[in-house]
Amino acid sequence: MLIHGLGGTPIEMRYVARGLARAGHTVNVPQLASHCGSVEGPRATVWQVWYASVEREHGRMASQCHSIIVCGLSLGAIWISTTPRAIHAR
Repeated sequence: MLIHGLGGTPIEMRYVARGLARAGHTVNVPQLASHCGSVEGPRATVWQVWYASVEREHGRMASQCHSIIVCGLSLGAIWISTTPRAIHAR
């Protein structure tokens, strides 16, 4: 799972995603809530809504994959380093 940055979109993760997919890995690059629309979208949304986007996709992947590695860019990387241990233990 690849998490894009605060001002970004899933597109910014495409090269890493393609490389991982070519190597045979299942790849998911979720769109954070309120991103990919207007510039005002992320400003009008609280971080808990963005984080719920990540948790929802992690849960979906957990039903299909026996292990999940999460990587992030910018804000996505910060979230990964501060993620509650519960998501790591699933």
